Amino acid sequence: MNTFAGTSAYYRRFRPGIPVALAALHDRAAPTDSPRRLLDIGTGPGLVVQALLPYFDDLLAVDAEPGMLTEAEATLRPALDGAHRLQLRHALAEDFLPPEGWQPHLVTCGRVFHWLNQPRFLDRLSEYMAPEGVVAVFSDRSLWTADNPWQQAAREAAQDFIGEQRRAGDGAFTVLTARRPSAHGGRDVGR
Repeated sequence: MNTFAGTSAYYRRFRPGIPVALAALHDRAAPTDSPRRLLDIGTGPGLVVQALLPYFDDLLAVDAEPGMLTEAEATLRPALDGAHRLQLRHALAEDFLPPEGWQPHLVTCGRVFHWLNQPRFLDRLSEYMAPEGVVAVFSDRSLWTADNPWQQAAREAAQDFIGEQRRAGDGAFTVLTARRPSAHGGRDVGR
C-alpha cells in the first residue's frame, strides 16, 4: 500500500508552499545554463515547482503517488506560458530515469528525502545529474521535534490518538538525528 494514497487533495489544499527566500536561494545556487532544468523529486501537489517557475525553463516533476501528479497538473498547468516545458512522471525516485540526454541543473527533494532509500536514490541520481548541478534537500521543522508551546500542544493531541511513536502509513517513522550543515551555513532560510 502506498503511504500517500488518498491524501493528494489534502496536500494540495493544506500543505504550505516554500518560502520565496528559499526559491531565490535555489535560483542562485543552480547553474545558469539555458534551458535551465529542474527535477523535483516527490513533487506532491507541485508546490516546489510552482515556486521555482520564475527561474527554470524545463521542469520535470516526479512522484510515486498518481494522485499527487494529478494535483500537481492542476496546480502547474494553468501557471505555464510558452517559455516553460513541464513533464510529470509517475515513478519511485530510486527507479526514475529522465529522458535520454536530459540532465537537471537543480534537483529538489523538498519534504521527501527522509522517505527515500537514500543510497539507492543518490546512486541513481549520479547516473544523470549535470556535472555542475546542485541537489537541494530541505524540509520544514517537524511538529514531532518542535519546542514551542502551540506545537507541543498539537503533538500531544495527536499522540492521544496515535500513541507516542510517530506513525507513517502502516509503520513507524524514525527521525534521523544527524545533521550536516549546508553550504549556506545550515541556517533556516524560510525564517
